Amino acid sequence: MKKLISLLLSLVLLLGTSSLLFGCEEKETVDTHVQTSLKNTEEKEDTDKNEESKNISSEEKENCEAENNSGDVNASHISVRNITESDKAYYYNFSADLFRKSQNASNTCVSPLSVYIALAMLTNGAEGNSLVQLEEALGMTGAELNTFIHSYMNTLEDSEAAKLKIANSIWFSDKNDFQVNESFLKTTSEYFNSDIFSASFDDTTLYDINKWVEDKTDGMIKDILNEISPYSVMFLINALTFDAEWEDKYFEGSTTEDIFNISDCEGEVCEFLEGSEGLYLEDENTTGFVKYYKGRNYAFVALLPDESISINEYIDSLSGEKIMNLLATMQNTNVNTRMPKFKKEFECDLAETLKTMGITDVFDTELADLSSLGTSPMGNIFVSRAIHKTFIEVDEGGTKAGAATILDLVCGSSPPQKTKSVNLDRPFVYMIIDCENNMPLFIGNVSSVN
Repeated sequence: MKKLISLLLSLVLLLGTSSLLFGCEEKETVDTHVQTSLKNTEEKEDTDKNEESKNISSEEKENCEAENNSGDVNASHISVRNITESDKAYYYNFSADLFRKSQNASNTCVSPLSVYIALAMLTNGAEGNSLVQLEEALGMTGAELNTFIHSYMNTLEDSEAAKLKIANSIWFSDKNDFQVNESFLKTTSEYFNSDIFSASFDDTTLYDINKWVEDKTDGMIKDILNEISPYSVMFLINALTFDAEWEDKYFEGSTTEDIFNISDCEGEVCEFLEGSEGLYLEDENTTGFVKYYKGRNYAFVALLPDESISINEYIDSLSGEKIMNLLATMQNTNVNTRMPKFKKEFECDLAETLKTMGITDVFDTELADLSSLGTSPMGNIFVSRAIHKTFIEVDEGGTKAGAATILDLVCGSSPPQKTKSVNLDRPFVYMIIDCENNMPLFIGNVSSVN
């Protein structure tokens, strides 16, 4: 039952469109043009590396503005619309699907909101079947996604005791003769309030991107990017930070030490938080509770599977409809609760997960059509990685959580693979095969060598 913790923490970030569960600080207004890269302005003003990540020239800015004035949307005039039930249904379906298909570890934690926003930005650069697949997976057209994300980010609540910060950025290379589409930058800047950087895509840029993500997540997500491929031409990044106090904090003495049952025959000692809540959840195979954060703009939702099914079976049964129905039928009743304190980090490349959700072409060197994003003489532009990293900590005082998603866009053929290493210093499986047909003649495993 280790995945139970994962289920609890993932649902904090999963239920993004519910007015009960999420709140957001409207981001401060930023320059819609390319900004100076962070490290250069903060630490290297006295070196020539100020040129590594630089602002678009005044002339280019004027050209960009002239193009936008001829039919493009002005951010100050974008209307904020109501979030509809169909919007919520699309997002819940995406969230549940992403969570189910991201189960590659005993404790999984994903932020569907972070991934959803990053992919929504990408739709503005997609055409043809690449765009169709993105729209089908996200449940809306590109134009609808723009207004949905813009409206959602601008209608969420924020308070001193319960904060949610959402930040977006676009980093594009000034190398490889990459030509960025100015209308793509303008649209994403206006609808997503994105910071935009032109950079040299070297070690300085690697530092700058990691620092930007770390700053935007209050230090919770560090070193998310380990390298920049020589083929990379753009990064689309979302960063999300949640920090909230419980409405009713756990009082001194409410923490006890007990066994968390991983399985019928395995358990681990941990600290449990004991309390009482007023909202109860139940369906045919679920019991749970809701615990509010201060201000009641956010809440923690815990879902406990029936003992007759495993945590894996339960996760497989989760759908957007099931989650929505559970939240729609909350019962006002006293609930005695116990939950473990926990702190978890999770990191993965979501490329394969997103492919199983129908988003395949944008990851294909030949089929990807991201022509509205920009062009490069080095070859077709496609997404090589969808890096996702999360952090969550739940304790007596409240919850801190952070997430970041990076879409790594490259040009040309697939980037060269790094040298792999396989060290058979632990149990392994072996085969002897017929090379003509790759059929195993022998197959076995080594669990010990003596």
